[in-house]
Amino acid sequence: MSFAGISHQHTVMSVDIGGTKIAAGLMQTNLDEQAKIQNAPTLIRRCVLPTEAHLGGAFVLQRVAQAIRQCLDAGEIPFPLLGIGVASAGVIDGNGSVLSATSLIPGWAGIRLQAELSTAFDLPVAVIGDVQAHALGEARWGCGRQYQSMLVAAIGTGIGGAIIVDGKLIRGVHGACGHIGHLPHPDASGIPCSCGHEGHVESIASGTGIADNYRRIMQQRGQGTFPSDINGRTVAELATHGNAEAARSIATAGTSLGDVLGGLINVFDPDAVILSGSVVQSGERWMKYVEYGIQRQALGLLSKTPVLAGTLGGQAPLIGAAEALCDKISNIKQGAEI
Repeated sequence: MSFAGISHQHTVMSVDIGGTKIAAGLMQTNLDEQAKIQNAPTLIRRCVLPTEAHLGGAFVLQRVAQAIRQCLDAGEIPFPLLGIGVASAGVIDGNGSVLSATSLIPGWAGIRLQAELSTAFDLPVAVIGDVQAHALGEARWGCGRQYQSMLVAAIGTGIGGAIIVDGKLIRGVHGACGHIGHLPHPDASGIPCSCGHEGHVESIASGTGIADNYRRIMQQRGQGTFPSDINGRTVAELATHGNAEAARSIATAGTSLGDVLGGLINVFDPDAVILSGSVVQSGERWMKYVEYGIQRQALGLLSKTPVLAGTLGGQAPLIGAAEALCDKISNIKQGAEI
């Protein structure tokens, strides 16, 4: 594909691959001649499929391709298609392959995502981590636009994170930078984590962790009967209606996450902390405990670091994935001009 003369309106196929669902969105972008996006990518249409992660990595790859095809075939593509930007669960290396992954998607590690999709669709493909994409979207077009540096935490089924400096994603040598959920916390001591280790904050502060902790509290009190489909959202609702065990689980989740974020604020001294993901909708009680944890760990000088809720919602990773593809194309174009 030639990148000469790129300008004006184009489309990007953005994909967000999570443990529960795969969202493919056709995005409209306005680019300058260096392939830099000039305003926020807008969603033209979206197709969502269940991940069915338990069927394994090879199956999930097929589902990703299926979601892309469905979205492309669902209607007119009004502007030239630049390529595919992917926000994926797991640690993504510089070649767009899944270097490692948790047990949430068995067999996902080793999938050559960028190469497979590029071959299947004959298009340029860029792949970054799902939370990294979320962070990139919020940093460039969401609540982080006014800040130079930020720490982003995404709290949903699991907990991920990302670090943005000067509008750019810090990926680390292996692409693993930002794995906030896999930092230790004493309240998680002895509790297995999805990564295979024990004692990580994800196991008590993620949506899954909140539900698991609620079950443990109920069982310890000899109350082993509760709905089989209990999750982080339902626990938050129970807490709102005065359920003491649910309130305890929410308190543990918020405080432990705040402890970890307070420590990271001490390390990175960011302009702001941005929180996103489904657990952020758990209500004021949860947020107060997060703030309490931050306050009891952050140095006095840093204790006023703004803590913000993301504003882009589910579109953040799709926007970030589009940005990642355009960054890749821009880098290729600039390299060709040197």
